[in-house]
Amino acid sequence: MARINRGILGGFVGKVGNVVGSSWKGIETMRSLPISVLNPKTAGQIENRTRFSNISILAAACLTTIVKPLNDRFAAKMSGYNAFCQRSKEAFTGAGVFVPANLILSSGKLGDTPILSAELSPGGELSIRYSSLPVGNYQMPTDKAYILAVKPDGEVVGTSSAEEDRATGDCVLELLGDWSGGGTVYAYLSFIRADGSIVGNSSMAVTSL
Repeated sequence: MARINRGILGGFVGKVGNVVGSSWKGIETMRSLPISVLNPKTAGQIENRTRFSNISILAAACLTTIVKPLNDRFAAKMSGYNAFCQRSKEAFTGAGVFVPANLILSSGKLGDTPILSAELSPGGELSIRYSSLPVGNYQMPTDKAYILAVKPDGEVVGTSSAEEDRATGDCVLELLGDWSGGGTVYAYLSFIRADGSIVGNSSMAVTSL
């Protein structure tokens, strides 16, 4: 039985026939119950579940350091986690292969800040260099840098959260794992205004030993 919160014209919580009412963050929603699917394991459905599973694992690995700071404040009617996964859902193929170019940490008015160079040392240090000069009407020297390091299989091996300003021009990450035998890392860089009010577009670079 459903409960009507504010009279006959208000939202409701519960089930009426095949319609379910609910409320999330003050937003009242209604959805219909799914129609029974004869074959819930078609090739397309399996591929979509694989994509979602893999991007969810990646997002969970950097949830507090990258995903939430760069997305929570800017997500419209959804969580920052869901906004991140939606934007980067094509970062994995239906077969689970990582597609680095399709991973987007953030998108916003601060615009682009390209990675000028990325270097990986045998000791597992990832050195990132970017321009220290603000560009455009929104970038500032005090903008905070967020950096994510990902292996070719999509495993997160390092993050840096607001440890350096734009004016610094570089950042060094200590990566997880043993890199003495070499390897490849995809580095992602985003900036956010120091007060958290504006975010920029993420950029990517690749480096190998």
